[in-house]
This record gives sequence, structure tokens and C-alpha cells, in this order.
Amino acid sequence: MFNTVEEYLDALKQEMQGVDSATIQDALVDSEEHLQSALEGNPEDTLHTIIEEYGTPEETAAAYAEVERRTAPALSGSVTKKQDSGL
Repeated sequence: MFNTVEEYLDALKQEMQGVDSATIQDALVDSEEHLQSALEGNPEDTLHTIIEEYGTPEETAAAYAEVERRTAPALSGSVTKKQDSGL
């Protein structure tokens, strides 16, 4: 398993290869913030216990990829807009 948050983040980055760089950055920042906060707030919990609750890098990558898949069409502007008729 992972001994440090950095090891977790490295594994997450590997799992997210091919995903939009902004999505990768969001996942890394969110994960680091969550894991660090959980470690600070619950010193009796181990990183392993926190990761079991938060999700493995594979699970986290899949969740962010799914969000990207669902939002990409809306953000791409590929929806056809009506043109003004000029009247």
C-alpha cells in the first residue's frame, strides 16, 4: 500500500494518464487536501485507513474521469446555437 500521501498522489497521477490536465490537477489537489486534513484531524487513523474510506488511486481516477466525461460536452461549446435572423 502507500506509506505517504506523495506515494498516493504519484499513483493517482499514473492512473490518470490520458485525462485532461486540468482534471488531473483538480484530482491531485483535492486528494492531497483531503488526505492531509484527515491525517491531521484524526492522528489515530493511519493513511491506509483513510485511503480505504477515500478510495484507491484507481477509484479516484475513475471518478474524476467520469466527471470529465459528463461535463466535457457541456464545456466544449459543441451545442449548436441558433443564429440571429437579423430581423
